[in-house]
Amino acid sequence: MKRLDTLRDNALATALMSRAAYYSMVKLREDSDLTPVRLVEHWAEQQPNGLAITGPDGSYTYRGLDSAANAVARSLQALGMEKGQRLALMMSSRPEFLVATLGAAKLGVATALLPTTLAGDALVHALRIIRPDAVLAGSECHEPWTELGDGVLPKLRLLWADAHEPMALDAWSRDRERPLPMWDDFARRVRDASGKPLPTTHGHDMRLPFVLLASGGPSELPRITLVTNQRFLQGSYYFGQAVLKSNPTDVSYNAGLSLAHRVAFYQAWGVAITGGGAVALRRSFDATAFWEDCDRYDVTLVAYLGSTCRGLLRAPVHAKETSHRTRAWLGSGLDAEVWDDFIQRFAVPSVLENYIATGGHVGLINLSGHEGMVGRLGAGRGQVLARVDPVTEEFVREGGKLVQAGPGESGVLLAKIGPLMAFEGFEDPADNAASILVNPFGKDERYVNTRDLMTLHDGQWISFAARVGDDVRMPGSTLTSADIEDICGEAAGVRDACAYPVTSDGERAVMVALVVDATFSLEAFARHTQAHLPRPSRPRFVRLEASLSTTSSRRPLKGALFVDGADPSRTSSPLFELLGNGSYAPLGGARASHEAHGLVASE
Repeated sequence: MKRLDTLRDNALATALMSRAAYYSMVKLREDSDLTPVRLVEHWAEQQPNGLAITGPDGSYTYRGLDSAANAVARSLQALGMEKGQRLALMMSSRPEFLVATLGAAKLGVATALLPTTLAGDALVHALRIIRPDAVLAGSECHEPWTELGDGVLPKLRLLWADAHEPMALDAWSRDRERPLPMWDDFARRVRDASGKPLPTTHGHDMRLPFVLLASGGPSELPRITLVTNQRFLQGSYYFGQAVLKSNPTDVSYNAGLSLAHRVAFYQAWGVAITGGGAVALRRSFDATAFWEDCDRYDVTLVAYLGSTCRGLLRAPVHAKETSHRTRAWLGSGLDAEVWDDFIQRFAVPSVLENYIATGGHVGLINLSGHEGMVGRLGAGRGQVLARVDPVTEEFVREGGKLVQAGPGESGVLLAKIGPLMAFEGFEDPADNAASILVNPFGKDERYVNTRDLMTLHDGQWISFAARVGDDVRMPGSTLTSADIEDICGEAAGVRDACAYPVTSDGERAVMVALVVDATFSLEAFARHTQAHLPRPSRPRFVRLEASLSTTSSRRPLKGALFVDGADPSRTSSPLFELLGNGSYAPLGGARASHEAHGLVASE
């Protein structure tokens, strides 16, 4: 595969370039057949017994992976699926996820990668945009589908990925008093199908759609981005070859991140297949299992998010946390405040913090290890920070024009649409319209609004601050929602925390939703926040929950919390308000409810 070698060489030569420059200079030829499918087939030919996927859920060699993908393709074909159609996939991070995605691609079927956290209105919204011809779900993900309204579910062809857990669906059918929807025992079909190559493989067409990614902020409905075979490999080769120079001896570890997330899909699996190495998959994050997995699977590369790093730092010392053989960590969300502590405690040799916009059209990477930075703005790249009001998050304007942020200031990252940055857009025209700014600086230009707040530092370095709409920075405080969540999470009895802004009596305030255990007390929590948070950032309102839903990047889903606000009539969850004396009292006079939860003493 000469083109594979050429692409690798070009990627290595452009290691220090921006992602936009890389896209323009390392562009696959129109007649190339290099696609994710062809790349896996290449490794199946060159090293058939080479490890492709491993982890607690099982392992595949490259030959086994290719054969399983062929069986999936034949099974989908037998169901009538064909080139140009779409398959919605909801499944935890396990081998079958990648097998299904590759199998669909062999038919020319694009797979919509749905986070397992999607449910209710957000799921319906995503399905409306994706328009799938079939849905393939793992048994662990049956609830979002069985809870859909009767007007949605009958319109979908549903494929069941696992044959061994039908009881939940049977019970649901009885409760609804109507026939079970068309759940197909897809696992059985795949087991019975041939693993031999298909006579015609549309997966060799680089221009065809490969996957659709659902992404967005915690308070937003998901936005859908279409990724072609070409675009996926360009991004994967940049990380895998230009940056990491991955090879068949590498094992990339995905420690519970959803494979529907860009970091896991590109920077764990994409990096692995560009070098012919393996990806190690775990369904959910486990701080203790993390180091055991690194040892068991001989992990050399780690794909991380900030939640991964914070979870490891909070965990007790593990005997193997410094004896690992990792050579690089690639991801986003490692804050400057814990950067050095993280590296020193776990003896991490290299951290490659990076940023990719929700639509995938803007990318930055920190190759020099500058703590807390996602990269730097470069001259001529068309990337600017537009200043915003720190409280309202509205753009600051002078003479009707946006104002660029200066050193020490925060602003929304904008990217100019032009030769270095082609905006392929979202699937929903409404999302595109909301994302494009026309002539924001008084020139005949168009910019993409990433909706991400960044802080500008000396040398044009930038750090991620927050998602617009998710920021709780108050006048007199620079703390973000993540900062507040970390501090609240350190209080006794708090298992999880989610901070978000609310408006009460016309004033902006901080609210936290907490998951707590039996050792939690409001009095101790109040003392902790008073000791560790500046007054403006102390939670005025507290909400207690049994659990918190999260995005594919394990950030708390805040949409419903935003809607409820601090209104006790909108939720049955216990709510509390901070009083002038520094203590919390039940909100709205719902004392009986709080007594039932054991949160306040009865008189």
